[in-house]
Amino acid sequence: MEELPNSICRLSSLKDLSLEYCPSLKSLPESIGDLKSLVKFSLDGEKMEELPNSICSLSSLKDLSLQYCLSLKCLPESIGDLKSLVKFSLSGAKMEELPNSICRLSSLKNLSLYECSSLKSLPESIGDLKSLVNFSLHGTKIEELPDSICRLSSLETFDLNGMESLNRLPKAIGNLKCLVKLFLNQTNIKEVPNGVGWLKKLKLEDIGGLKGTKSLKQLSISNCNTIADAGRKIIGQGTLLLADDDDDEI
Repeated sequence: MEELPNSICRLSSLKDLSLEYCPSLKSLPESIGDLKSLVKFSLDGEKMEELPNSICSLSSLKDLSLQYCLSLKCLPESIGDLKSLVKFSLSGAKMEELPNSICRLSSLKNLSLYECSSLKSLPESIGDLKSLVNFSLHGTKIEELPDSICRLSSLETFDLNGMESLNRLPKAIGNLKCLVKLFLNQTNIKEVPNGVGWLKKLKLEDIGGLKGTKSLKQLSISNCNTIADAGRKIIGQGTLLLADDDDDEI
């Protein structure tokens, strides 16, 4: 089907709506925001070029999935109005930038920008996402992380795998006091800031000879040609995994 009837927006008790991989669907009803009880909304694989602004009026929405919406070039400017949103997946989307308002998603705990290969930067105020626990930038083309990212006070898992344009971590990375897992496979990072040693929930003593780190619970590094001394080491209570292209286990 190419469109939905406007009457779908009168389903006042609807909590879960899945429109995954409907290849002919080109748009949503302008009044989609009237679904005030909607909690989970999946539009994975759709070919829509834009979303109606009213989608930002889904006041009960907790889970929004826009994975592999390859024609979607931007998000509505008022996306930050989704105050109940907890999980937001944009994996595989082709947008080049995110609206600044995304930083107003005060309840957001999980944000996936996995393989958003056209994304080259993050909003400067990304650090305002104080509830964020899991953050994936896997495979993006971002060259530099904004310093404000070090204000993500609830962040536990940070996935920077495959960010081949990234050559450094912010110096204040040690401010991420809740960080438990940090993934740096296939990056161009040459050194780890001394601040990593302040991360008490991470268990690390040494990264391939790099100094200034004390403990890391799990650090996964592979195919980082600028970090020498590949191998596998057991450190304290955690594991430091250093692997090369021929090593399947990381």
